[in-house]
Order: sequence, then structure tokens, then C-alpha cells
Amino acid sequence: MPVINFTVRKLESTAASIMAGMGVPRLLVSKILNHVESGVTRVYDRYSYDREKQEALDTWGARLVRIVSDLELVRMQTGGA
Repeated sequence: MPVINFTVRKLESTAASIMAGMGVPRLLVSKILNHVESGVTRVYDRYSYDREKQEALDTWGARLVRIVSDLELVRMQTGGA
């Protein structure tokens, strides 16, 4: 089986890109990645976005399961170990 070379940054980037492509708003992706916001909004917006982040991560998790399942199916069809 080939070795997959990845870093945490690559995983974050991939997750962020796919979530954005699935319609998760950029602000929410930023909050999931725990990026620090700048400007006055950071001071006044104290809402945690916990419910929205959980929904986005649940959606991403379901997508990731499909990706892994598809890879497993391809591996089985091609006779890979």
C-alpha cells in the first residue's frame, strides 16, 4: 500500500476547502479552524457559533466517510490489499 504523505496543515486546508465547497460559510470555517478574527467584530461578536460549527463538522464527517468508503471500494475493485 502506498504511503500517504500529509501534514496537519494539508489536512486543515483540505477540510476547509471541501467545507467551503459544501456551502459552509467562510466565517464558520475560520472559526472551526480557530483562526483569530481582527477588527471590531472580534470585540463585539461574542457568540460561540457552537451549534453551527457542530452542524458543519457533522456534515464534513459524513462527507469524509463517503470519501474513505469510495477509496475502500476502489481498492477492493482493483484487488489492492
